[in-house]
Amino acid sequence: MRILLKADMDPEQQKKDKVTFLEAYDKGYIWASETVIVAIRDLIETLEKKAAVDAQLKPVLGAAMPQLRTESERLDGEARRLYQRCMLEMRKDSGCSDAAAEYRVISFG
Repeated sequence: MRILLKADMDPEQQKKDKVTFLEAYDKGYIWASETVIVAIRDLIETLEKKAAVDAQLKPVLGAAMPQLRTESERLDGEARRLYQRCMLEMRKDSGCSDAAAEYRVISFG
């Protein structure tokens, strides 16, 4: 799942991790609980929205840029929160039904 975050990694590793994620997502869709799949779906939807906003940011100049940048940052924060939710739901799904510890997103750099 870490590939869904903007982690700094070399392009070759990123390519491998994308394929690994897609394979795991396909299997998870069939075998994971509904709460896990819904959490992952929500995260993916937010990342899609963020990608659309980021794509608009590239060619934009002028007054619209601050609003787009703010929206991109908001969606980035939302994606982080949803990533944490996915991790917690997967933990619950694996047998820790009373799990409540927040997953901490950590990056080095």
